Order: sequence, then structure tokens, then C-alpha cells
Amino acid sequence: MSTSELSLQVLPGGIALDNRTGEVLKNGFKINLPEQLFRLLALLGARVGDIVTREEIRKSLWSDSFVNNFDDSINTAVRRLRQYLEGAAGAPP
Repeated sequence: MSTSELSLQVLPGGIALDNRTGEVLKNGFKINLPEQLFRLLALLGARVGDIVTREEIRKSLWSDSFVNNFDDSINTAVRRLRQYLEGAAGAPP
């Protein structure tokens, strides 16, 4: 079953991801993620416990665009996602 077929994913850390509405909740509080970070979280959430390669992330996030330094871009995206999830609920980092 693909990520898009699941309406609600419950992830570790009290995080719920609604693929239909694009909402992310942490412990019941909404986190406003940018679309790219939502797609990254959905990809990682669909594969909890599995290895997700950089190539899979590139295809998911940047398949139709050129990225000058892909490794830096992916590191930045993961770092920003962590900041959103660890920060105050609903507030950008």
C-alpha cells in the first residue's frame, strides 16, 4: 500500500500525518510544514524502520528540478524537518 493510499499515518513521537489534508499533528497540535518537508516526512513515515536512500529522497523531492548541491539540500531538508518537529507545535523554527 502506498503512502497516498493511507489517510492517516501515526508515527513515533506522537506525530500524526494526514496525507489527504496535508496536516501534521504532534501530540494533538498542528505543525505547519512546508510542502517539501511534508513530502519528506510522508516518505520517511511510510518506511519507518527501513533505509531510505538519498536517491529515493531526490526522486521524491526534486525529480523535476535541478539541484546544484544535492547532498547539502537533503541535509538542510532533514535538519529543517527536525527543527519543525522538535520545536513548538504550530510555530515555524
